[in-house]
Amino acid sequence: MKRLTSPVALLCMLLLGAGTSGQSPASRDRFDMLVRADFFAGFAGDQARLQRAMERCERTLTDNPKHAEALVWHGGGVVFQAGAAFARGDTKSGSEMWERGLKEMNDAVVLEPDNVGVRIPRGATLLQATMSLGNAGRPLLEQAVGDYEHVLALQAAYFRAASCSSGSPKGIAAWVSPKRRARTSNGS
Repeated sequence: MKRLTSPVALLCMLLLGAGTSGQSPASRDRFDMLVRADFFAGFAGDQARLQRAMERCERTLTDNPKHAEALVWHGGGVVFQAGAAFARGDTKSGSEMWERGLKEMNDAVVLEPDNVGVRIPRGATLLQATMSLGNAGRPLLEQAVGDYEHVLALQAAYFRAASCSSGSPKGIAAWVSPKRRARTSNGS
């Protein structure tokens, strides 16, 4: 997993600070900038900020039920809440929230499959969620890796430019190749 962690962490840092290439014109306002800090604080234990982020997503979704970025962030919050429910022994609520959160994130990707602001939050949520699932989480882990690979493809020009400026002949794009994908999918 160490080989995956390094490029994933670098990818997250680059994309969270990168431009909005790959996003639809309607999404260029960077919805993540409105909710990200509150979600991260909520994930670290600040329930008031988590609630504020969830409410912002819900208000946005009330105005526009097809706002993919609000939907993916809300879904990630619901998945987080599912984890908390499981931790306190409430498997019924945890299971319901888990399914609802996954559905919201997947629905967001269906709405805007080429939106970096949708793919990265889903990929990051799934990557984190699979850490405690062992082999049972492999399909979700593969989905998370697929999200990151899709973003790399969407922003190939950006990463080529970043690679050239860093002096790396292959750069981050070397992590996405048909051979690497085949090795990952067959377990090697």
